[in-house]
Order: sequence, then C-alpha cells, then structure tokens
Amino acid sequence: MHIGMLDHLRKWILYFMKMHEWLDKYNAIGLSVPAYHNLTPKNRSYEQVSQSNGKEIKEMSQDLLGVVTQSLRCRSPAQSPIFNHAIECTQVL
Repeated sequence: MHIGMLDHLRKWILYFMKMHEWLDKYNAIGLSVPAYHNLTPKNRSYEQVSQSNGKEIKEMSQDLLGVVTQSLRCRSPAQSPIFNHAIECTQVL
C-alpha cells in the first residue's frame, strides 16, 4: 500500500510540474540532493523512473517533500495558493 501511494504521488507530482512548466526545475533539484544516511546519489531524475521498486520508493519518500517544496519556492503571487496546496498534499501523503 505504501509503495502504491508513493508511486501515485510521484506520477501526480510529475503531471503537476509538467502542467505548470516546472518539471525541469523539479528534476534538477531532485538530482542535486546529495547522498546521506546510506542513500545513494541519484543518477536518474524522478521523471526517468518508469518502475518504482522498494528501494527507489524508500529513497524517494525520504526527500520528496523537500524537493517539491524547493521546486515550488520561487513563484508568483497568483501561483502561491495552488503551489501551497500541492505542498500540503505531498506532506499529508
């Protein structure tokens, strides 16, 4: 169930970032996260992951909220409500 929820969240975030034309920034921030606490550095962006296995999901879940938050930081006042809502949804899941 955990893997399924995170895989759905990953797909939703990719769709959201594409829709708002922030996908390049999201992928760049995701790839720039350094290795820590026994996590390996990423060599593929979130967009390039076609099948999520247990290890990838575990590692993604540990930095996903930070990557989404950083990706949506620089925004216009008109984008703030929808971007804040996306961050809250990610945080809850």
